[in-house]
Amino acid sequence: AANHKVVIETQKSDAKYTVTHAYFVTDPDGNVTETDDTFTTEEITGKHGDVVAASDIEAVTTGTSGKQYEETARTEDIILTKDEVKNITISYMRYEYRVEVEGDEGVDTTSGAGTYEKGTDVVTGYSLKEGYDLLRVTVDGEEKTDDLSALTFKAIDANHKVYIET
Repeated sequence: AANHKVVIETQKSDAKYTVTHAYFVTDPDGNVTETDDTFTTEEITGKHGDVVAASDIEAVTTGTSGKQYEETARTEDIILTKDEVKNITISYMRYEYRVEVEGDEGVDTTSGAGTYEKGTDVVTGYSLKEGYDLLRVTVDGEEKTDDLSALTFKAIDANHKVYIET
């Protein structure tokens, strides 16, 4: 009797997954909303039983809008299965802050008020009506004594309120 050698080759089935890049903004009042920058990749093919490590997925910190985001979270690693399209989600956040510039009746004009992206340098200013003298400038409730003609917030990372008194 002859001995026969049987070779059986097995091949793992294809399995698919996607990656969602979810982008959010926190407004000056602390409200969080998802932005239009969020997208999900086309299906990516791997093999049944393979582990896809969330940490291996490259972050995309610039949204399609061109705005910059900070990565805040990733979902867990996934094990690919042939009968289900799995997903890894990476979440990103950008922050907006408000600068208010107000004054009493002696203030003619103000500048610099608005909503700004985190990290922006913001310059505020004001002019007084004729016949009025500056009494004080307060920023976030604290009196300022340095150059008061223009207040600069370097790399803004909080809301600010400037008040000019005459």
